[in-house]
Amino acid sequence: MAEEYLEQIIDEIYDICTRGIDWPHNFSPDQRIKMLQNLINYYQAQDTENGYKKCAKLRDIIKMIELFKARSADRDLLRSGSVDIFEN
Repeated sequence: MAEEYLEQIIDEIYDICTRGIDWPHNFSPDQRIKMLQNLINYYQAQDTENGYKKCAKLRDIIKMIELFKARSADRDLLRSGSVDIFEN
């Protein structure tokens, strides 16, 4: 019975994460990635076709978060003035 509730809760978290709803502002990109990775670990342990499909979607979201982090870091670096983009 407890495992059924756990599965329902995890599936609900998956639905929330994959609907594109804004994350809380105090939830850092690293925290988001860690939570999504935990979901991936859970679905991999289930070893089902549906679980692996969910893993693929979660990995895509992680890639988007990592891309966002990289772009934000580039923007911050350029704003700081510590990089000369015209330097050879």
